[in-house]
Amino acid sequence: MEIIRCTRCHNTSDKCTLSSGTFRKIRDALARGALLVYPTDTLYGIAAAARDKAAVEKLVRLKGRRSPISIAVHSLAAAKEFAVVDRATEKMLQRFLPGALTVLLPASPLARKKLHGALVSDQGLVGIRVPRHPLALRLAKAVPVTATSANRSGVPAAKSVAGAVAQLGDGIEFYIACSVMPAGAPSTVVRIGMTGLKVLREGIIPREILEAEGHAH
Repeated sequence: MEIIRCTRCHNTSDKCTLSSGTFRKIRDALARGALLVYPTDTLYGIAAAARDKAAVEKLVRLKGRRSPISIAVHSLAAAKEFAVVDRATEKMLQRFLPGALTVLLPASPLARKKLHGALVSDQGLVGIRVPRHPLALRLAKAVPVTATSANRSGVPAAKSVAGAVAQLGDGIEFYIACSVMPAGAPSTVVRIGMTGLKVLREGIIPREILEAEGHAH
């Protein structure tokens, strides 16, 4: 277990980064199946390489949770590997992504065939996140990763690296600490319906904002 501290984030997370060497180290760790805790625009999350079934299984066992786990990608275009994103949906979501929104979309044929079952719901949906955080986006661009809060199932989400360490301990290889704390609240979860966005869980983005855009019901 190692704690790594971000740089350039003294007053804002907008410039949060890691040195090239440190970033390569965590990228390579993900590639060999390690888990890490990383900052996002909402809460600290646990990253496993989304394409690595063994790593996702390790995450499931650590959290004690088999319910669907979302995937962080760096853009809606990148999401198309895992989800069906038609032009109308993409246009609708551009207003909110990157941002604190998790979108449930139909899983792509590749996702249904290749991904761990914890990433695809029984209804054939995948949760997609495009976080508004520079380090999270850099990480997701290098390796699409899981986007699930840094806690064990049934325990409140950790709002600091210290809280994550207390819950997850040596089950995590690297903890990435940002001096600017994440927002401390979860993303809003929506599902794309025939008439727009259906809010399933209200989080940082209020239902009223989605409704004001004419996209929620």
